[in-house]
Amino acid sequence: MQVYVASPGAEGKIVWTGKWVPFIDSLLQLSVLSAPGRMLRLPTRIQRIRINPDQHLHRLEQLGGKDVLHACMDPVLRTVTGGGVEITGLHAAVTARRHQQHALPTLEEVRFVPYVETASAQQQLPCERLLMKIVKTLAESNAAIANRNVVQELRDHLQDRNGFSDDTKCIVQDVGNGEIENSLLNALMTIDKITTRNGINQRIVEEVAEVVNAYKRKQCETVNVDLLKSAADLVLENSSSVKLKVVVVNTSAASVVARVSDMLKSHPTVAVETVFCNKEAEFETPHHDDTAVTWDVGSCEPPASAKGANLVVATDCLYRKNRSDFLAKMVSCLTPNGFLLLHESTSCPLLGTALEVMSSDESSEEKFVIAERKHIFDEFGFQVVAEKSEQSSGSLFLLRRTAAEVQPAVLIEVDADNFAWVHELKTEMQQLLDDAEEWLLWLVADTPSSGIVGMVNCLRQEPGGDKIRCVFNASLTGKALSLTDDVLCDLFSKDLVMNVYRDGQWGSFRHLPLSQGSSNSERYR
Repeated sequence: MQVYVASPGAEGKIVWTGKWVPFIDSLLQLSVLSAPGRMLRLPTRIQRIRINPDQHLHRLEQLGGKDVLHACMDPVLRTVTGGGVEITGLHAAVTARRHQQHALPTLEEVRFVPYVETASAQQQLPCERLLMKIVKTLAESNAAIANRNVVQELRDHLQDRNGFSDDTKCIVQDVGNGEIENSLLNALMTIDKITTRNGINQRIVEEVAEVVNAYKRKQCETVNVDLLKSAADLVLENSSSVKLKVVVVNTSAASVVARVSDMLKSHPTVAVETVFCNKEAEFETPHHDDTAVTWDVGSCEPPASAKGANLVVATDCLYRKNRSDFLAKMVSCLTPNGFLLLHESTSCPLLGTALEVMSSDESSEEKFVIAERKHIFDEFGFQVVAEKSEQSSGSLFLLRRTAAEVQPAVLIEVDADNFAWVHELKTEMQQLLDDAEEWLLWLVADTPSSGIVGMVNCLRQEPGGDKIRCVFNASLTGKALSLTDDVLCDLFSKDLVMNVYRDGQWGSFRHLPLSQGSSNSERYR
């Protein structure tokens, strides 16, 4: 440790602490300080170093008990000496300063995210009333509409459901005044103007199609990023491999939905292969390492490069005429435990069907069915893992194939006050590795202070950890969790790693981008 250095760096004083390494390091620093300039230098080579312990102690004795030794640097001989140490031929290389050594920090917060969040029927009512006015005008017009019979069926269905009302005039006025801010209402308002402007012309389908397509593009750009990231993390959490293949079908690479691949890539331990499929012959992908594949889903089978996907992402396919063929081809791209992420521009099956009917210029004998989404998913053997719908950004569905058989399960109750369950857990973990039969180990905690979420995340890194599942009661009201047979059957069927119950909703804790307006009490719940 140096206590004094002369201005040119030719001499100085070094404190002797009884340790050789700090003393020699100080001598090296003295040699570096003697070099001209203010650049950063690091010692890289020494020609010779000599240490004489006897001479070193002798010089300390000459100081009369003082522990500060004189050191000097000879620039001609390139030698620095101090006490009984002599260093010759030190070479110090100039090192460039590092700029932006570390990436910007990722600021996230942990929030409880329910698996099912749907828009209320009350929010959809204004859109349905305005749709009634449009459909009635189309059904009674003489325009060459390709699917007139379907339009008439929609009119009858809407009339039986809500009845026509003069309230549509109020809705139109509210939208025009900006009192109702909703992209779907605005799109329907534009369609209403088209259908009532100087009578209905023969280009009505083309004009309506332009409005609908513009609305769908806008919806893809306004998807809630938090909901999309929670769905991406849910896929990663329930995948046993750190190598994931994502196939994006008929979705613009610039849309928010296509960013789900980037969200998966944000995890440093995950390797993601992304394949973009489009019917266009040439199109750009967001990153140079992404694969671009030409595939028209409506006319040909999926290419080999699109198969074996852990996640398939698609938009607006539930209410189209050829949805059966479309969904079947996407199913063929998935691995047995793969996920299907669908984004729909509307949060209501009725509105989604109506938009497809009004914008279609191809007649078909196939009947448009206003079916509930559950029936559509059941038809292809899917079950809903997560469902998010907002009136402003449409609906987001995360689906997975329903297992043919539910695997046997062993439940262990985790008690924060009594740790007798630890020995049982050790035994069952070993049994998971030894048994040839496939079964799952479910850990159940009914107290907020159990720490089960972190423990399960750690146990899943151990051998056999992919067979561990978690059930956690995180209710803020302190209500006890009732695991009835129906509840357990539903949990076993979905087979999700994390099953957190909070005040009537099942979900999980997710790391989401830190929101500027959240308070500390909300942030750490």
